[in-house]
Amino acid sequence: MKKTITILLCLFAMLLTLFSGCAAKEPDTSLSAILSEIREKTGITDGLVLTDADLLELYGIEPADVADHACLSSMNGIFPDEILMLRAANEDALLRIQEKLDRRLSEVLNQSKSYDAASYAVAQKCRVDVRGLYIALFVSGQHEDMTRLYDAHY
Repeated sequence: MKKTITILLCLFAMLLTLFSGCAAKEPDTSLSAILSEIREKTGITDGLVLTDADLLELYGIEPADVADHACLSSMNGIFPDEILMLRAANEDALLRIQEKLDRRLSEVLNQSKSYDAASYAVAQKCRVDVRGLYIALFVSGQHEDMTRLYDAHY
């Protein structure tokens, strides 16, 4: 009986260790540093770095819902670049931000669908990425490179 209890306790401890390792990690650097790296490695030299007011005006994201962000919008080229990386203030705020980013992605899909097949194909590959309280959306012809650079910090 003692052996069974000991084994069960060991299994329980191993499960707790496993689940704590699966918890959402924070990036190993600041969101603004990740944005700088993405800009450098993708060659995006222009673009407007978005403020709290811009996030509210363009996406409907309330400043109180955002603990930190690094966002950029560039309207040059056939397919514009939108880089949105945010840390939500809490889980409720995360859900509100996710709703806004999902809506934005849907708008991009609808716009690109009526524009041309190549733009629509690019837009279809873009995703809203949620990791704990962190959420990101890369709408760009270079979204795969941006996502890979973002992933490298988790």
